[in-house]
Amino acid sequence: MPIVETIPRIIFRPLITKDEYMFTAYCSEFRLAASGYSPGEAISKLKQTIISYCNALKRKDLLNRALEESKITTVALEVQREPEDVVIDIT
Repeated sequence: MPIVETIPRIIFRPLITKDEYMFTAYCSEFRLAASGYSPGEAISKLKQTIISYCNALKRKDLLNRALEESKITTVALEVQREPEDVVIDIT
C-alpha cells in the first residue's frame, strides 16, 4: 500500500511595487523581497527566496516556530483563496 504524505503549503499575498526599471515583490510576514523585470518574475524569485529561507529554517528545526510567529497561513489541503494569493509547497 502506498504511503500518502501531505505536503504543507504556505499562502501569502505579496506586495508588488514598481520603480523606474524593476518590480519588487515583498512578503511582509517573512520580511523578504525579490525583484524582477515583471511582476511575475519578481514573484517567482520571491517564491524561490522563501523556499530557500524555509529550507534553512527546517534544517535548524525552526520552521514551525517561524511560521507560527510570522502568522503565515499554512494548509495541508486545497482551500479557497484569493487570486492574488501565492501558494508555496514546503517539502
